[in-house]
Amino acid sequence: MAWRAAIEHAAGCPARRTPGAGCETGERLLRTYEEAARKARSEEGV
Repeated sequence: MAWRAAIEHAAGCPARRTPGAGCETGERLLRTYEEAARKARSEEGV
């Protein structure tokens, strides 16, 4: 779900289409996805 939210946001975000521009919402969504992916990998190794 986190990856989907990040992709959907990036697809419609004008700042994401502008080189060098930042987007706080997109960055937050990406961090959330990365955290979820790390957690899933660590749970697989248990």
